Amino acid sequence: MKKLISTTAALIFTAAFSLCAYAQTVPEEPTKTAGYYNISSPENLYWFAGYCRDNGSDNAYARLTDDIVLNGGEVTANSTNVEEWEPIMDFNGKFDGDYHTISGLYVKGKEYAGLFGSTGQNASLDSIVIEKSYIEGTKYAGAVVGYNQCEFLYRCINKGTVVSYTDGASTGGIAGWHNSRSNFADCKNYGEVIGTDYTGGIIGYAERSSQPLRELENCGTVRGVKYAGGIIGFLSAESYNDHVKNCINTGNVTAVEKAGGIVGFSEYYESSGSNGNYAWMMRSYNTLTGCYNTGQMSAAKTYGIAGHENGGVDAQNCCYLEGTATDKTESFVYGIPINGQKEEHPIGIELSAQEFASGKAAYILNGSSAPLNSAWRQNIGSDSYPYLQDASRGIVYRHILKDEYANTEDDLHKTCRTLGDTDANKTVDIKDIIQILNKSASNEYKMPIETSSAAGQDGVYGDINSDGTVTDEDASMLLDILARGGRVDMTVGTYVYG
Repeated sequence: MKKLISTTAALIFTAAFSLCAYAQTVPEEPTKTAGYYNISSPENLYWFAGYCRDNGSDNAYARLTDDIVLNGGEVTANSTNVEEWEPIMDFNGKFDGDYHTISGLYVKGKEYAGLFGSTGQNASLDSIVIEKSYIEGTKYAGAVVGYNQCEFLYRCINKGTVVSYTDGASTGGIAGWHNSRSNFADCKNYGEVIGTDYTGGIIGYAERSSQPLRELENCGTVRGVKYAGGIIGFLSAESYNDHVKNCINTGNVTAVEKAGGIVGFSEYYESSGSNGNYAWMMRSYNTLTGCYNTGQMSAAKTYGIAGHENGGVDAQNCCYLEGTATDKTESFVYGIPINGQKEEHPIGIELSAQEFASGKAAYILNGSSAPLNSAWRQNIGSDSYPYLQDASRGIVYRHILKDEYANTEDDLHKTCRTLGDTDANKTVDIKDIIQILNKSASNEYKMPIETSSAAGQDGVYGDINSDGTVTDEDASMLLDILARGGRVDMTVGTYVYG
């Protein structure tokens, strides 16, 4: 009898809690198709939230089938007569927004603030769009999720305001805190993000991620106190490094201490010890690849790409707009060896607006990627900045001898990529020059290649000037290309990079 009374009391309490949390909207169970609840109204969404809270969410799958308006108009901090949203906690199911909007989301004073307060490691959030909303948290605040551990977080967009005024808080346009092995990609923020210690246009604090944080874009204003970044406020490091790839910031970033175009502050990790015979030290650092910033930074220390301590971050193929930041520190993480010597390299390359428009930025961002496999494209002459994963725009080539960029490949490149790979390792480099010189010195290919006994094996590789022979003149032409900063990378097909 006592057990029955206790169970009944618990049910009454749960019902009362649900009624209190969603007093203005009466939940309505949605239809179900192929295991997914079809969310087409606020009543359906409230029902799904209550279902997850009362029954667990391991097998809770939902898909938006229409735009959802929780509160009409533009919801702000001063809005009255609005229905407050109770964030879904510990969500471990799947939620597909299907690019429908959720507008009028109002969350205030919650420790875990967002459409989802927190997620588990099996959760999947996809194509969720938040707009005309106000999300205020005291510890973890993000429009989509406050504390993220999702397995997949894809294609989410925020157009609302995300705020935290509490010391130590993590505040991001999409996620407040990220701690996951997840695939976190292709998300955008257009809303204003205001925070304290860790504030980012996409993620406030990124603790760990075994997958690159990639294709993230911020266009909104970011304002913080300690660390503020266009994409990530604070990027931690442990016994491995995090990787941030192909990200864009165009929004202005303001902080009291440190503001970075992509990352407000990127730490590095050191450990050391001794085995009795010798001492050892290990250093792990975070890597940023193919990112650019055009937003204006304002703080005691401003960084075009990433805030750091003594250059402890690796920025590869990154660039930022001239005049947006003041720090010019070079990274102590060594770059590609030059003349046998490892050299430090800049934490992002500063470019003028004219250089961005010329195609130089797109070329830098693509790095060693072959042009026809380029992530970054641009119509030179009409686009002021590069575009990510936009096949409608042109491939950017560098015309080495003219030192300019174009959407067409020059004849010298075509010849070089076809003929320069003498050792067939899919890369044209100094080793090929040596091989050409060796062939020339031994008179191996002084005869026309078509009649050479090795013609079937080597084809016309090495005949850069296409005169039918391989001589030191060909080596000289190839060396001139490489000396001008060129390199041909044919890892993906026979495409040129140089």
